[in-house]
Amino acid sequence: MNRRGLSFNEKRGRMLGVLRNIDRILTAAQPLEDGGLYYKDYGLLLCEAHVLRKMAQATFPRMVLREFLTDLEELTSLHIGVERQRKVMGRLRWGYARWI
Repeated sequence: MNRRGLSFNEKRGRMLGVLRNIDRILTAAQPLEDGGLYYKDYGLLLCEAHVLRKMAQATFPRMVLREFLTDLEELTSLHIGVERQRKVMGRLRWGYARWI
């Protein structure tokens, strides 16, 4: 296997790790009365989403990247609630499985 193949597989593995971290945050989060996240959980989510965004910019084709960033924006939206964020997380998993 050439070095480029290893590099791509390493990126995929790291992106998968970040997605697992996001999933852990959303799974462990206790929603507020309005369904949103506590500030600590939301801050952790934003940090992981930032890392994922940077990795995606170096990995995804341009057209796919636009769609991915739109979904990532929805995931990090403060007003949609934890349940909907979990659904968006599922969409990220199956929608971009080819690159992650």
